[in-house]
Amino acid sequence: MTEGSGHVLVTAVGVNSTWGKTMALVSEAGDDETPLQQKLEVLAAAIGKIGLGVAVCCFIAQLIKWVPEGGAERQGRRGQGGRVLVAAWTWAWDRCG
Repeated sequence: MTEGSGHVLVTAVGVNSTWGKTMALVSEAGDDETPLQQKLEVLAAAIGKIGLGVAVCCFIAQLIKWVPEGGAERQGRRGQGGRVLVAAWTWAWDRCG
């Protein structure tokens, strides 16, 4: 319909409308978590722990590969390998702790 006129009979507005009644019921329900939300929270925590474990394993693997290859000495930073490791450890500790 592109043109014309019509009449509407309004039977309820605000809290008396269907939308208002629905919103009142939702606000009465509170912030209780549903069983699905609780399960998803557990799943998200597990995924986070697995991701952290994989990240730590990758870091250790790269470190094991980096040190025998000469580490900082190979990159022209002779004598700074220990400083790099301390900086990496400090950064990781600050993020996780």
